[in-house]
This record gives sequence, structure tokens and C-alpha cells, in this order.
Amino acid sequence: MQFNSLSFLIFFPVIVFFYFLLPDRRIRNILLLAASFFFYMWWIPKYVLVILASIAITYVSGLLIGMTESKSRKKLYVALSVVLNVVLLGVFKYFNFFNESITWLLKQINLEWGVQNLSILLPIGISFYTFKALSYTIDVYKGAVKPEKNFLTYALFVSFFPQLITGPIERGWHLLPQFYEDHNFDYQRVSNGFKLMAWGFFKKAVIADKCGIFIDGVYNNLQAYHGLPLILATWLYVIQIYCDLSGYTDIAIGAADVLGFKTIKNFNRPLFSKSIVDLWRRWHMSMMSWFRDYLYIPLGGNRVSKTRHYFNTIVTFTVSGFWHSANWTFIIWGFINGILIIISTNTRGIRDRIRTMIGLEKFPVLKSIWQIAVTIFIFGFGAVLFRARNIGETSYIVKNLLNGLGGQLLNITSFKMDIGMSWGKATIMIISIIILIAVEFLQRKGSVREMISKKPVYIRFSAYYILLLWILIFGEFGSKSFIYFQF
Repeated sequence: MQFNSLSFLIFFPVIVFFYFLLPDRRIRNILLLAASFFFYMWWIPKYVLVILASIAITYVSGLLIGMTESKSRKKLYVALSVVLNVVLLGVFKYFNFFNESITWLLKQINLEWGVQNLSILLPIGISFYTFKALSYTIDVYKGAVKPEKNFLTYALFVSFFPQLITGPIERGWHLLPQFYEDHNFDYQRVSNGFKLMAWGFFKKAVIADKCGIFIDGVYNNLQAYHGLPLILATWLYVIQIYCDLSGYTDIAIGAADVLGFKTIKNFNRPLFSKSIVDLWRRWHMSMMSWFRDYLYIPLGGNRVSKTRHYFNTIVTFTVSGFWHSANWTFIIWGFINGILIIISTNTRGIRDRIRTMIGLEKFPVLKSIWQIAVTIFIFGFGAVLFRARNIGETSYIVKNLLNGLGGQLLNITSFKMDIGMSWGKATIMIISIIILIAVEFLQRKGSVREMISKKPVYIRFSAYYILLLWILIFGEFGSKSFIYFQF
């Protein structure tokens, strides 16, 4: 089930109604568990067996780790849990990638592989719930969380529907204890949760999906475009993917908040990042902290030689790229971001001296705008790999980004792009992006929801109704899945 669907708009209020109607916490948890599996099975029911397998493996491994005092046995159990979950993820997500890569490689030396691809679809959310389950096993091994003995509670932890498809990737120590707390109806909390969900729908249905019309119009017919259309589509994709994923996150966090559950933060105004390092500290923070805690630090982190530190950084980002999708473009994208992190870290002093030399340090606002613009430009250039379907498309885009740009800019008044997007939708898209940037700019001082809640009632309700009407009138409903569904 997708958040931006009529079925969810019916499903969620019904669950909320019965959740607060039920008097007992244990019965409420059973309702949430049933709702979570119903939510997941809405797409392809049989794939519930995949998530059940991951739940069973990590639940049993957690119990076994907690029952033994032997360190070697603990290592064995956690290793088995990791291997079995990686195999499960590998079969569904990576088998065809490796199979096609081996077939291509052997073909170069005139050999045949002969193994056919698997005719299976990727279970939605498998990368997210597998990582959540694995973090639980590893944290039990580390002693960061106690083994959960109640199977139903643990199953609810892994499958909790607000976070099931694209996160945030919660940790056992943070979410599991909340299933043992009583969550009573609180008007202010429920109201704030629905407001955050509305903001998420605004990001997704109005901004991300309107940007998608333009982007798809260009990327689905690349050979017809060069210069300005490619540049606009590429950097609009940064806006699209941010609003798509952070919009889903806002809906997920808001839905959990309505039910009384506190969720970890996943984005912190990344469009205002002043360096690539800063951006990756603000972007999809639950994912990046997962790779930091379970890959980067075990590799040695930065407490090693400089060469090994660079190696750890590149490996971590390359693996994160591969985690996103089984495609060489994503592997290269992750590798390049690792290189960019190293370059950004090692050129900080040089960049500071250059800004001082040209006098930019005297103008803090201009300096910030320049840093943000350069960061988004670099990140957007890397996004070509994220959006392109293969290396060939990536090569075409890179070669043609500046092709004919001068002539297009000189004749901008007569320049036309036939991309299937009306000027009306383009205008709404631009206004909505400006609203997004303005709100996120204000959020540097705190929650905009809290700011609005302190205003007079006519201002508060005017803001709420305008947002709701903007979504209902200008939203692109049911036209697009969330981008991260494919991951």
C-alpha cells in the first residue's frame, strides 16, 4: 500500500480510530501487527513470507545470543543471522545483477554462462526491513539491546507499517521499548502528527511528482535533448528525490506520532548544506548512521592511518550505492560520493583561504549562498548516475549537458521544450519549491509547526486550509510510486 493512495487515506484513519478505542496495550499491538501485515500484503501477498523469514531468523538469533555466555557462539549466531539475511536480500535484489555481469564478462572471452535470470519482483522495502532486523541482531550481540522474547512484539518492531517501506531505519533500543508503553489519545500530539503528514503529502504529491513530469519528459527521450533541458532535469531531480523521500519520511513520522510513537529524525534541511560532508550528515540520516555504525566503524573508521581511513570511506559509500540498487550506475555513484567526501575534507583549508582572498568572507550571506549553490551543483551532477538507467545514458548526459547551452540562453525567449508539462503546472511547481525553501529556511530557528501554533487562530487555520487545498487542487495523486520503493 502506498501512502499517496486512496486506500491508505481510508486505511489509516480506521486503524487510528480502533487503536485508541481499544483499552489494552497488548490488544493494540496485535491490531498494529495485523495492520502492518495487511499494509505490506496489499501489493503482493505472497512476499509476506520474505519478511516473515527475516523476522524469524533475527528473532531466533537474538534469543540464542542472549542465552549463551560463550563469545564464540555469540559470534556464530550473529554471523549466521547476517549471512542468512544477506542471502535472502541477495536472491531477490542482486542475483540477476551478478548473473548479468558474469554473463557479460564471460561473453568478452567467448564463453557462455547459460544461467537464466530469476523471474521475480523485488519485494518492496526489503532493503529497509532487512537492515532494521540486522541492526537488532548486531545490537543484541553488542549488548546495546536486550533480546526481545515476545515474538509478536518483535515482529511488530520489524514490520511497523509507518516505517516498513522506506524507513526511517529504526534501532531496537529506540523503538522496541515504545511497544511496552501506553499511548493514550492526545489532541495536540495527534494534530501535530497529521500536520506533518500533510506537509509530507505536499512534498510528494505537489513538488516531487510535478518535478517528475518534467524529468521523465526529458530522461525518457534523452536523444532529443541537450544543454538547458538536461541541466534543468538533472538538478530538478535533486529536488524530486529529496521531496519524494523526505515527504515519505514526514508522512511516516507523522503517522507514528499520531499513534504515539517517537521516530528518529531522517533529514535535517539538506538543501541548505554548505559542503558535501555537511550534506551527507543531513541526508537520510538513519541510513547513513546505519552504515557508519555497522560498516564504517567496524572497518576502523577514522582511527586508522590516513590511507586506510580513505579506503574505509570509499568502501562505505560504494556499498551504500550498491544498497540503493543493483546497478553499476549506483555503485559508481556511491564510489564518487566517497571520493567527494575525501576531497571536501582535505580542501576545507584551501577553500577558506580562497574565499578570504576574494573577499567573500566579508559577506556572510553571499558566502552561504555560494557554498550552498556549489554543494547542490556537485550533488546534482552525481545525481545523473542516480537517475540514468545505465552507463550509456550517463555518458550521453555528461557529454551533452553544455552542448548548445550558449545559444539556448541567448534565445531564451523563443526557446521551447516539448516535455508534456504545461506552463501552469510548471508555475505551480516553481511556487511550491519556493514555499519549500522558505519553510526550511525558517526551520533553522525551530519547528514551523510550533511557530504557526502560537499565531492567532485565524492565521493558524488559514495556513492549514491553504496547505490542504494546495495539495488537493495541485497534487499529482496516484500517478507515481515513491522512488525508494524500488530500493
